[in-house]
Amino acid sequence: MDRTKWFVFGFFLLFAFPCAAPAAYSGMMENRDFNFDFVPGPRLEYPVTNDIDLNGKESLEFRWSRARVTETRYYLLKIYTGYKTTASFLIFERQFLPPEYPVQIPASLFTVGQVYTWTLTQVFTGGEKSDTSSSPFTIKKK
Repeated sequence: MDRTKWFVFGFFLLFAFPCAAPAAYSGMMENRDFNFDFVPGPRLEYPVTNDIDLNGKESLEFRWSRARVTETRYYLLKIYTGYKTTASFLIFERQFLPPEYPVQIPASLFTVGQVYTWTLTQVFTGGEKSDTSSSPFTIKKK
């Protein structure tokens, strides 16, 4: 009789418990409040330095690395004065479709010697958004 008890106990430990544990674990994960499916923001290429020269130019060109373009609905570009990216410092906001690249912003929007910060978010056709990328730049003094 002792052998039968040990056999049943061993069977449970070796076969029944390992098979039941993943099912119980997956059920616990159904209602999770976190998401590991994040998309990094676009890599900003220009302007990203402290010596942007607008002398004699009518516009400033904004460029970034574009990934998953066929899945992109639009890019959301925002420009702020200074380093703070809050609504009170927002001076420009517009959505750009993927074919509208690179983006030209009128030079009249910028002041010589002023620091600006631009942010870019990629919005996909399914409604998902990438992380927001940001970079400060300064308009060079003459």
